[in-house]
Amino acid sequence: MFDDDTWVHGPTSEDRDRLDAWCKEREGILVIEIGAGEAIPTVRRFGERVGHRMIRINQEDESASDARRIVLRGGALNVLTALAEAVRA
Repeated sequence: MFDDDTWVHGPTSEDRDRLDAWCKEREGILVIEIGAGEAIPTVRRFGERVGHRMIRINQEDESASDARRIVLRGGALNVLTALAEAVRA
């Protein structure tokens, strides 16, 4: 399921192809990744593959923000609460 070597890809190949085609037809997809960590890298790779822009919220993320990706370090609840308060201000 997470691109493991033992995963049988046949049944999901068509679905993945349809998803990829749908994403390519869209402009400006924003992916918000919350707490994915590095333990399951396919979650990260998926967001990076389909997202034109990305917000990554993670307590221990060491990656840097760049033109496509904003990295917000901290726990999800704290970061989302701070963002909500900033929007209200």
